[in-house]
Amino acid sequence: MYLAYQAQSDMMAPVKLSAHLARRFLTGPFAAPFQNAATRRLAAAYEMVERVGLTHGRPDFNLTSTEVGNREVQITEEAAYVLPFGTLL
Repeated sequence: MYLAYQAQSDMMAPVKLSAHLARRFLTGPFAAPFQNAATRRLAAAYEMVERVGLTHGRPDFNLTSTEVGNREVQITEEAAYVLPFGTLL
């Protein structure tokens, strides 16, 4: 399953780059005279293509301590199992 995800991500890279460049062209300072509802919608569509994918950063859970029984203990994040697509803490 990971290989299929990686293949899809690799195939979308040039499409996402093209969408990024097209959006920058449509929203750049030289495009100001041509700005209208249609170009703004097209730029928004290109931005959506840019954002396609599941890659994202791991959220910070801000867990520093917890109660075990009647005692508060400190939490230290440490990787228990590391794979190319994820890490089990």
